[in-house]
Amino acid sequence: MSEINQGILEPLPDLTLVVRSDGVIVGNVGGRHLGIAEEPGELIGTSLREVWTDDIAGHLHLLVRRTLRTRMEVDRHYTYRDRSYEVRVKPQGVDRVLMVLRDVSKETSRTGSQPMLDEHGSTVIEHRAAFDKRLAA
Repeated sequence: MSEINQGILEPLPDLTLVVRSDGVIVGNVGGRHLGIAEEPGELIGTSLREVWTDDIAGHLHLLVRRTLRTRMEVDRHYTYRDRSYEVRVKPQGVDRVLMVLRDVSKETSRTGSQPMLDEHGSTVIEHRAAFDKRLAA
């Protein structure tokens, strides 16, 4: 990735990963404040199971495989380390996906309850259009 692109993506609040079908991360950028990866590229070569608990990693890997099989975007919500996250997985080629993790804990704390979920279990985010636009770019 060019230095210009890296400089633009690095401060993003969302953790963005490129993950292979076997669950190995081949790229990461952004999301520094989440405490999962401090530096871009830090997670390259790392398995999802080395980053998250077995249950979360298993769920994320299932989303990767489902996305690659159906070629459709998947959007889910989960809790990890007492924080709420939305994860969106989109196919990128035949054996990789783009995975974007967003901390939605602020949405939870503002309402004092769990984030609102749509009929598919996806988080309803107040500014969802901006999230969708960034992911589609």
